[in-house]
Amino acid sequence: MRIMILQIIAIAGIAASLYALTVRNKILKNESYHPICDISDHISCSKAFGSKYSKTIGIPNPISGLLYYGSFLVLLLFEPVQAYLFYLTLPPLLFSIYLAYISYIRQKNFCLVCTFTYIVNVLLSITSY
Repeated sequence: MRIMILQIIAIAGIAASLYALTVRNKILKNESYHPICDISDHISCSKAFGSKYSKTIGIPNPISGLLYYGSFLVLLLFEPVQAYLFYLTLPPLLFSIYLAYISYIRQKNFCLVCTFTYIVNVLLSITSY
């Protein structure tokens, strides 16, 4: 049952990462594009996806998310690895805390999609523990 819940959470992370990547690409191509997640000046995913923090080591964060959640799904298939899944959730969880600080405190922005991925990472950690 726990593995199935982890699969659902990881799939939700993939969906959020795909949406974030789509919005990010559309924003970069067309500055007049306004995604549904842009509600106001302080509740804006395009502000987050267009910032200098939207990449880490030159890789867009949504691509990193796709790679992470996809790998996590694959690792769920291997029973010996399942005992170590919690440890694999810690780096993304810490990175989520860092990005949340950047978004909420430094940019004074609430990104709905970003917050959803932070919640996904918290749920992966809690459920895998």
